[in-house]
Amino acid sequence: MTGCGTHTQLSGVTMPRVKIRREGGLLAAAIVTATAIMLPVGAPAQTLHLKAAFDRKATMSATGRAIRVGGPLVCTGGEFVRVEIAVSQRTTGAVADGRWNGRCTGAVGQRWTIKVAKARSGPQFRLGRAQACGLAVSRQGARVEGAFQWCARRDFRLLRS
Repeated sequence: MTGCGTHTQLSGVTMPRVKIRREGGLLAAAIVTATAIMLPVGAPAQTLHLKAAFDRKATMSATGRAIRVGGPLVCTGGEFVRVEIAVSQRTTGAVADGRWNGRCTGAVGQRWTIKVAKARSGPQFRLGRAQACGLAVSRQGARVEGAFQWCARRDFRLLRS
C-alpha cells in the first residue's frame, strides 16, 4: 500500500486516500472506498468465489501502535490471494494498514490474519471502536482472477492483546 497525493495504491488498484476532518473538536478519520477495479481486457475474472470479511473484534498492542485483524476468506482453491486492509479510528485519528498473502485452499472456514498492522505516524489507537476496509485480489500466476473490496458493516472493537 503506497500513498501518492490524494490516492493510495493497493495491489495496482488506486483508491482515494484516508481523509481527516474535524468533528466537534476531535479529528475523525473516514476511509473513502469508491474504487473502480479494472481487469485487463480479454482476461475476464474466472474466480467463482472471492469474498472476505472482518471479525467483530481485533486486538491492539499495549502501545496502540499495532493491531491484529482477521476474518473469513472464501476463494477458489489453488489461487494466490493478497488481502490488504486499512483501519482507522474516528476518536483518535489513528490510521494503520497491513497485508496478508496466502494460497487459497478452497476449504470452508479458511481465514486470513494480519498479525501486525502498524499505525502510520501520528496518533495511536485506543481501546474502543474502529473502522476497516479491505481489498482481496486473487491471482493464478501473474493473471488476476478476481478482486473483492469491502468495508466492515459495523465498527469493530479493539481489545488489548
